[in-house]
Amino acid sequence: MSWERPDDPVDDWSAAVTPRAADRKTPESITALATVALAVATFANSILVGCQFSVMRAQLSEMQSAGHQADRMIDTADRTAKASEQSAAQARAALDATIESNRLDQRAWIAIETLTTPPVKVGEQLQIEIAYRNSGRTPATNVTSLMRIEPVRPGGRVLFTYEDIPKTSVGFVGPSGAQVNRLGAGRTRTAGSMFLFNEDDLRDLLNGRVHYFTHGEIDYSDIFGRQHWLTFCFQLQIAAATVRPLWEACSDHNATGDK
Repeated sequence: MSWERPDDPVDDWSAAVTPRAADRKTPESITALATVALAVATFANSILVGCQFSVMRAQLSEMQSAGHQADRMIDTADRTAKASEQSAAQARAALDATIESNRLDQRAWIAIETLTTPPVKVGEQLQIEIAYRNSGRTPATNVTSLMRIEPVRPGGRVLFTYEDIPKTSVGFVGPSGAQVNRLGAGRTRTAGSMFLFNEDDLRDLLNGRVHYFTHGEIDYSDIFGRQHWLTFCFQLQIAAATVRPLWEACSDHNATGDK
């Protein structure tokens, strides 16, 4: 029987703990691995950043789209509000026009209706009855008038002044109602307080050396509280003065309006 010495355990241990050359990690390989790992991490981070940027861009786009929609909604609301204001203004204007039309249709309207004068005679006054009528559908209130007869020489002019005569007040003239004012004038004062025509006065009238005008103004209110005025002027026609006196409207001082 032969005996063989077992392998030296020390040699086997040494072999076990001594790395092989192929298993050894050099600094260059470690650096390369780190570089690869860093590159992979950088790439992954780039992808992550890109994804975040895409998400942020999508959110920004949504916010911009929402902003545009909000702007459109605001514009639509503004247009609607303006259209509503215009409609309301048109409705108010139409209502005001209707109210004003009804007022014009229903209010009092006073106008001169007739002037009546008997033939002019010596020893009498030049007399005139001035009738005015309310042709409106409602009463005229606070009715006052100032009227006079005024003689004017050729080349002169009518003054249309009333400070020296009293105002006549009738207060109320109903719908279709009429009011008559009576005036008288002459050239020569007699024993009384009246001015009467004598032969010279009549001769001056017929020869055109004196022209006679009647004129005045009327103020009144309607039931809506609005005040109105009327002015008038007429000239006596010479040719018919002693037969059937006629009055012709003057070229001015015939108007009406609101105060």
